[in-house]
Amino acid sequence: MYVKSLRDDELRKFRNPLKIIRDYGEFMKILLKKGILKTGLKTHPLLSLIIILVSFLMVKSLLIPVLLGVISHLFADGVHVMSVSKKSSQYGSR
Repeated sequence: MYVKSLRDDELRKFRNPLKIIRDYGEFMKILLKKGILKTGLKTHPLLSLIIILVSFLMVKSLLIPVLLGVISHLFADGVHVMSVSKKSSQYGSR
């Protein structure tokens, strides 16, 4: 997102994390519209798998907590993304 914001005026105003927090709904709509959210959704499971594999290979005693954390994180993100896309399609900004 940071690299894309260098060339995109809509994203440039969100380079400050505090601005993202203040205008989170607008930020998510822009990410959805620009396709950045879709890219993030593709890489998210891959990074989760890497985290699980590293835990399995290096610290097996933490595998169960890591699995629970990764699964709950993916579930929460999925629910959140679905709600954002549903809201944005209601307002016609999709």
